[in-house]
Amino acid sequence: MRTTPTVLAATLLTAFLVGIGAAPALAEPGTGPGVSDPPRASTEATVVAMRHQGGLFGAQETAITDPQTPYPATITGTGRTFSTAQIVLNDPSSSSPGDILTYCIDLATETEIGVHYELGDWSSANVPNLDYVTYILNNYYPVVPGAPALSTDAEKVAAVQGAIWYFTDQFVVPRFGYLAQHDAIAAIVAATQAALSGGATPAPPLPTLTITPDTATAPTTGDVVGPFAIGGSVSSSTLSTRGIDVFSDAAGTESVPEGAWVPPGSSLWVRYASTVADEGFTLETSQTVEAGNVFLYDGGNPGRASAQKLILAAQATIPIRASAAITPMAAGWFAADVTVAGVAAGLQGAISVTARCDDGTTVVESSGTLAAGTPAGTTRVVTLSAVPAGATCTVTQTADGHTAGAVLTSTTTVPASVVAVANSTVSATVTDTFAHPTPTPTPTPTPSPTSTRLPDTGASAPPSWGMPAALLTAGLAVMVLDHVRRRSRASR
Repeated sequence: MRTTPTVLAATLLTAFLVGIGAAPALAEPGTGPGVSDPPRASTEATVVAMRHQGGLFGAQETAITDPQTPYPATITGTGRTFSTAQIVLNDPSSSSPGDILTYCIDLATETEIGVHYELGDWSSANVPNLDYVTYILNNYYPVVPGAPALSTDAEKVAAVQGAIWYFTDQFVVPRFGYLAQHDAIAAIVAATQAALSGGATPAPPLPTLTITPDTATAPTTGDVVGPFAIGGSVSSSTLSTRGIDVFSDAAGTESVPEGAWVPPGSSLWVRYASTVADEGFTLETSQTVEAGNVFLYDGGNPGRASAQKLILAAQATIPIRASAAITPMAAGWFAADVTVAGVAAGLQGAISVTARCDDGTTVVESSGTLAAGTPAGTTRVVTLSAVPAGATCTVTQTADGHTAGAVLTSTTTVPASVVAVANSTVSATVTDTFAHPTPTPTPTPTPSPTSTRLPDTGASAPPSWGMPAALLTAGLAVMVLDHVRRRSRASR
């Protein structure tokens, strides 16, 4: 058949467009061997394969903001080719993992085999129009193997991925030069828009399992730390530990064994047992998870800051894990001793001290009291545990025990400060010396003054009434005379 100039021009243009678009896109799934970093304890899935690989030529039309906008026939931006694939994950900790099929919902970020993921919610994914994407997943390949009606699985994956990218990244495949791909994608987009024209639909249920907090330090002195609150929507989960002992009580007397079932609402405490890699504990269960849930990078690949966001393409059984990382802290003990000395030892009152250790980040402090009347000798009053190695420790006396019968003559603290040592006890001693009180001397009595009056001799004279009687008589006479005068005046 003879090729017309018009057909030849179209063929050359198509080849040219594909050629300029052949540079790898950021979202292109890695097809090489990938990475082999070990998973985290909380990793739920790892990329293991890129199946049904293909490609789409197109551009992001960022002016499209309404998901109900009809699929365009042309592009205005610069086009390029983006690789497509069914991205397969599985459980890295399972001996017989099942396939977890996903699509990309993040055109601007790449991923590769060996990248680790965990389930996340839609808000954490921060990707638009995931309800539209979920409709596509439930009605097209691989859930519905014959939709869209294309020849190969690679073509179906490319068309479904193209429709997903339209809603998540405004990616458009032009009709000119890519008629079959464009029309297949446009049909999926139109059907999805019609189905969701009445409004948004909710996210599929997401099984959850949480440990709060998910990090802690445990002193090598064996002190119990916690509590760790267990939450989530799963009914129960299985415990596994690494280098620690787990308890259901703060005192550390009720052990929770490896493999025990732990329900949500429980509280756990842990104690350092031995130094191992990735020390901590993990809770795990398996759940059937519906299409439309998202996988987010779990940060478990050294040197990688981010990875492509993925969405579950079909229902799958997925491990649900939560982990708490425990960091051993080199620690020791600090003891505060009190020595009672002196001749009045045993007569003193209560003696109180405060022990304190500080490494600039962590402060450990406690107080204690030596009972009144404790006899001469040295007694351990306070012992601090879980003291960070390298912390500076001191003792301060807050009550010195002096009484009326025991006078405090001196107080010394040796050493004035001491540095804590891992897995050892360091101490400081407060020494109080008591003496009897000094007796107060009895004052000398002051003699009474000597009288100079001569003593009376002979019989005592009777009292004299002469003067009072004379005065009384004179007074009566005056009164009588005054009365007579008044009568005389009245008679005139």
